[in-house]
Amino acid sequence: MAQRPGVDIVIIGGDVMGCAIAYEAARAGAKVRLIEPGVVDPFGDVPDPGLVEAQITTEGAGPLHDLKLMGREKLPAWAAAVAEASGVKIGVEARGALWPVFDMAALQSIHQRAAQQRAAGLSFKALTAGDARDLEPGLPEETVAALSLPDELLVDARALRRALATAAAEAGAEIYAGTPILGLIDGPKGSIAGVKIPEGPLEAAITILCADIGPDRRALPIERRRQPVVALSQGRWPRRVLWSKQGFMAPGHGGGVLVSRAPRGISGDPRVTVEELGELMAAARGLMPSVEELAFVGAGVIGRDFAPDGLPVVGPDEAISLIQARAFGADALILAPVIAPLIIEYLQTGRTDAVDWSPLSPLRLRG
Repeated sequence: MAQRPGVDIVIIGGDVMGCAIAYEAARAGAKVRLIEPGVVDPFGDVPDPGLVEAQITTEGAGPLHDLKLMGREKLPAWAAAVAEASGVKIGVEARGALWPVFDMAALQSIHQRAAQQRAAGLSFKALTAGDARDLEPGLPEETVAALSLPDELLVDARALRRALATAAAEAGAEIYAGTPILGLIDGPKGSIAGVKIPEGPLEAAITILCADIGPDRRALPIERRRQPVVALSQGRWPRRVLWSKQGFMAPGHGGGVLVSRAPRGISGDPRVTVEELGELMAAARGLMPSVEELAFVGAGVIGRDFAPDGLPVVGPDEAISLIQARAFGADALILAPVIAPLIIEYLQTGRTDAVDWSPLSPLRLRG
């Protein structure tokens, strides 16, 4: 990547994706500044589930499906390289997942899920109730059957982000936390020439948005949804991720049990509501009754960004000097090993030979 006077790239947003792009860009020789408008750790005190959701067959064939397949294949080796570069240990475990059902009427959902896995060429195994309880002895006695998804990964999201930020800094990136973004800098002929911060203008040849910058005429219709998470004390089970339509349970890194569900609603108050806590605990009791024996450790809400069509927003905007890499929902972990190098490939060559990212273009949201 050619060197230019001043700052080559300024990245807004210090989440996993922003840190991944900063790491890959600095490694490629760019001069990088990463601006995180919030706190150093965007997860704060929230126990992050760190789950790579390998339910990639639910979208069917398409750009997101293919990208998530690529990401899941690359993630273990990519995370190991980041860990080596940073000296930060990252938990990436092939724990697998189990989707149990508890009445005969629900068996159809297992057949549908198995058909999706088969069509995508992904591993699965249908289990009897006895086999399922051998794998997870804490499942309720009314378990009828289960679908085993052996390729699901569990990732320590907080450690991965910390490792990426450390590796990016080691490669020369400058990282600023708690720095408000006051707006974008207009360049000639409709280009973007960087960002405004309280200390003054920060000029850059390329500006990459991985986070919201507030009111701006170039803003996109991206919505932040709530993903409540409850942390419980360590128990004997579960040994792997347990899924249901109501939510999921996962063994936490370093002990403990995490309970969460898919993001929904509008994110606002970072505290888990009484209603959300009740829903999560009901989902956990349905999956594993012995959860009642575990002590409450903490709870919080993670904000997940979504575009109206559910696809990420990736690629150059109307101004080619402005790159968007946002709205990954809960998929940032699994997509980071693909999207971050893809953006660097585009900045180096002006094209992306490995993947057609045009379906993810921000231009689709601009009418």
